[in-house]
Amino acid sequence: MVFMETSNDYHRRKFSGFATDDKVLKEAANLATSLSLSPWANSTTATEYSYSIAQYDSPFRLIGRNNEVWVDVDASAFVDSDRKATF
Repeated sequence: MVFMETSNDYHRRKFSGFATDDKVLKEAANLATSLSLSPWANSTTATEYSYSIAQYDSPFRLIGRNNEVWVDVDASAFVDSDRKATF
């Protein structure tokens, strides 16, 4: 059982390597495509698609880097009155 504390949820896509502008744009587009093919389509909170980047490693780490692209979605349509996820 999943309980939602707030009505917003952040969906993310993990990727490796250095987070260059081109790679971040590519991964953000891949995340947007994945969301558009899921029940979460049309649930982004912004009027225009926007995303955030999380980079977890030191710039001195060359191998095994961990990054994520995040998008904020409105999860209120997927939560019942008891705050339980309905997906």
